[in-house]
Amino acid sequence: MRFVLSCRAPQVEVATQILRALSMEGLTLHAKLAAEGIDTGFRTCGRLEVFGTMAGLEKGRLEAAHYVATTALRAEELTPAEALCLEPALNGGLVGAIYYPDETGCDPLRYVQGIAAAAVEAGVLIETGVELQALSRQGRRFLLKTSAGTRKPLLTVMATGIWSAHLLRMAGIHIPLEAGLGYSIDVANARIEPRTPVYLNEARTIVTNLGGRLRLVGLFVLGGRKGHRDSGSVRRLFEAASRGIQGADEWSSARVWSGLRPCTPDALPVIGSPPDMEDLTIATGHGMLGLQLAPVTARILADHVSGAPVTELIPLAVDRFRSWPQL
Repeated sequence: MRFVLSCRAPQVEVATQILRALSMEGLTLHAKLAAEGIDTGFRTCGRLEVFGTMAGLEKGRLEAAHYVATTALRAEELTPAEALCLEPALNGGLVGAIYYPDETGCDPLRYVQGIAAAAVEAGVLIETGVELQALSRQGRRFLLKTSAGTRKPLLTVMATGIWSAHLLRMAGIHIPLEAGLGYSIDVANARIEPRTPVYLNEARTIVTNLGGRLRLVGLFVLGGRKGHRDSGSVRRLFEAASRGIQGADEWSSARVWSGLRPCTPDALPVIGSPPDMEDLTIATGHGMLGLQLAPVTARILADHVSGAPVTELIPLAVDRFRSWPQL
């Protein structure tokens, strides 16, 4: 299946407003989880966006002005000298930078581990190493065939990323998802470590210190369902980091991995139940915002399955693609 992520301007603006509202609530819930003692690595870390060209800097100024006008974020333009003072790990050659002091972040691994530990403490049974092989309808209930046997749950929550489309198709449910292949490189024992997450604007590359390791991310390849890793793309990430961060050309002990992000044609996630299937709830299609929207997705799902009215579900409805051709 292939589709183009393109919408008319009004549709893009509506999607942007929805994602902004969800993201803001997600931020609040991330902070709440941390305040409750769940270790997700959540912190206010700021973000330094650096530019190597005046054209890039001018675009960055416009984006910063937009963020300041539409969100609670603050932004401060820095000279090259001020940027190097704030982040000594930078190489020279930049023409300017923009600093967002209120940006927050968390460690994805610690987030998953922390949430899982809290769930187990609350009485949840987590079965690791169990593969969902098939989904079928039996009367008014769903039957799940797994590598550990057959399950017939009272409620099934399908949150299996890009693989949701294939599994749901077995039950006659069509959701158009396309895989977006993203790359991540973890570097241990770097001699010089940035203190602030650094976004190398022109290279579309981000370097983040996760405590004990640096994470280098960038690139997004739509249509990477097979998860094919391109060595040239990985090399370009390293080259971009070397141009922007001191000592990056010396990095070793790097772990390179890639993941498939589930993308929808309108860039909005799919959350809720198909018509007449209240025993099945779906949460997928978050694209690059899976971690950011995880807590608010959980809140929406909890409200939905408890029978509470959830207005957020209207634009995220499972059946909004019912007229799309099944490719």
